[in-house]
Amino acid sequence: MAITKDIFDEFYDDLDKLSFKLFDNVKKMGKSIEGFSDTEILRVARELDFFRELQESGFNTSFQKLMQGYDTEAEGILKDFQKTLRARTGGKAVELLLSPANTEAIAQRLQLLRDLDGQILLGRFAQETATMKAELFKGIISGEPAGIVAERLALNFDEQLLSKNARMIARDAYQDFGQTGTFDVFKQVPDQKFRYSGSVDKKNRPACRYFIDNQKDKKGYTAKEIQELSKKMSQGKIALPVYDKKKGWVLERKKAKFSQIQRGGHNCRHRFIPVGTRA
Repeated sequence: MAITKDIFDEFYDDLDKLSFKLFDNVKKMGKSIEGFSDTEILRVARELDFFRELQESGFNTSFQKLMQGYDTEAEGILKDFQKTLRARTGGKAVELLLSPANTEAIAQRLQLLRDLDGQILLGRFAQETATMKAELFKGIISGEPAGIVAERLALNFDEQLLSKNARMIARDAYQDFGQTGTFDVFKQVPDQKFRYSGSVDKKNRPACRYFIDNQKDKKGYTAKEIQELSKKMSQGKIALPVYDKKKGWVLERKKAKFSQIQRGGHNCRHRFIPVGTRA
């Protein structure tokens, strides 16, 4: 069975291809400027912009596809909100929440969250390419052959602009965007319930497993209940399920970090979903 790639898999595939070309150009440039005078090296340093070169080679197209994934997620959040409200009995309060003015206000907040994530990710690429340039010319100015410096630079970066850890953080930010947007739109409906959905296996963090196992009659939790339980977990006031290789799942009273936005932490495989919408 073929593995379905998500928007980040596709983005990173494109990025790796672009990075390979960029580092190849860096190595070629390093060799080409060997023997340049100090004045010529200064001129090249002032003119060189690796980030602009990356953008001109196709990065902008790949990045826009990634941002379209954010747009699709935002549309899903808004549709879930509207679907849930329409399933209610109605009334003036529901009419106000479904009004064009409120819909536009929600869309603008989601757009802001999307743009902020995009700015952070672009800033990271700008920072990485600036680091490349700084390391390249520091080595050259110190007297090392430019070709050797460029080769070492490609090796140090492993010809990738983002490390595995940085990629995980970016993917986490996307998941956080979905949760932030969801809880933001439903803050207008304080009695809305949320199901904790995702994988159920031995790798579950204790806090995540607790939320999975204790969903009231499969009805989920309100945002307030999630916040209260998260606070108690941080204080060690709740017995949490911990997996033991010999005993299986056992309850232990221990402290754990959990929030409705970041859930169990880095690379969490779960998310809160409004009851009555997507499974």
